[in-house]
Amino acid sequence: MNSRKPLSVRDDHWVFRDYTTKPARLIRLCRTEEADWKTTSKGKRKRTGQERSFFLERLKEEKVQEIQARSKAGIEDLFRDWLDLAKSTRSPRTAESYETTARYYLDAVGDHPGDAYDGRKQKIFVDALRFRGLADHSIQAHLRQLKACFRHGERVGLIDRAPLVEPLRVADREITAFSQDDLDRIGRHLENRLKTGPPFRRRFYLNHIRGHMMLSWTGIRAGELCHLKLQDIHLEDRLITIVPDGSDWAPKSRRVDRVPMSVVLQRFLITDINERPDRDVYYLDAGTGSPAYPKRDQLTQAWKRILGRIGIEGVKPIHGYRASLATRLIKAGVGIVEVQKILRHQQIQTTRQYVDSIHLDLHRAVDVL
Repeated sequence: MNSRKPLSVRDDHWVFRDYTTKPARLIRLCRTEEADWKTTSKGKRKRTGQERSFFLERLKEEKVQEIQARSKAGIEDLFRDWLDLAKSTRSPRTAESYETTARYYLDAVGDHPGDAYDGRKQKIFVDALRFRGLADHSIQAHLRQLKACFRHGERVGLIDRAPLVEPLRVADREITAFSQDDLDRIGRHLENRLKTGPPFRRRFYLNHIRGHMMLSWTGIRAGELCHLKLQDIHLEDRLITIVPDGSDWAPKSRRVDRVPMSVVLQRFLITDINERPDRDVYYLDAGTGSPAYPKRDQLTQAWKRILGRIGIEGVKPIHGYRASLATRLIKAGVGIVEVQKILRHQQIQTTRQYVDSIHLDLHRAVDVL
């Protein structure tokens, strides 16, 4: 920036033009009253013309140095500051996802000035993600997180302006749901394993049945199921509360969530909880007062094995239950807003993606006319 560019007055402020950005911007220094008057031990006193010039030049030099310092912040510095904040304000899973975006980006593009991101660098990043085998929806998520990083950098002053991150043109994703036949097959398989399996595996099979019932009738998330405690199941109120369990895990919403309980699930839970030993703490308990599946990936892998034995393919294990619940509710005439509240989505568009049109009764819909 050329610090000799003239100062001018705009909207009762002294300003100068910053030519380091395109388009050039007017940078505010101070109000005209602040430049005209100074505070002394004897009160306010009007500055002389020379004093005002010195005062404004000093402010401008400070502003120039601040802008130049910002322009030197690299993308690695942005990522570091962004991730430090995420670790204290976001769930561990979200912070881990942000960390993955930063690692993938630095591996593909390398470090560079934070405000030097452009279309060429985005193409390198996107091509690298595709080389890793990521689907377009996953790439879109990484681009959204990169955009969030740039916005953070602008907000805290590490860069002067967040560069533009162009979104991919991706069709809305529709998540595949379990059909009612799929759910029935899973239930029968688990009951059969409980009856015919070895006695020392009884708790193992019981936890699978418990998980199947809870997922089928509430659509709760994998991490929530892993960390759900018996004390958070309120049978009389037909309510389940999702709260942090004292470990590093926290709900996705970062707050206490309330999940309604159906009558079918209530009846199952009354019988199940009454028959449990006193040492059980978690809904899916290992028998020692600790979670049977400490991490959501362990639960997901267990369900993948179950689906593999039955021969159900093409459905994500836990998301399949959430999509199934959404689809069944819509088929039963429940409004999309109520479904959004039950699944606890912030955006209703997310809920729409969970409704699997393959399992909707479209003939019944048109017969209403």
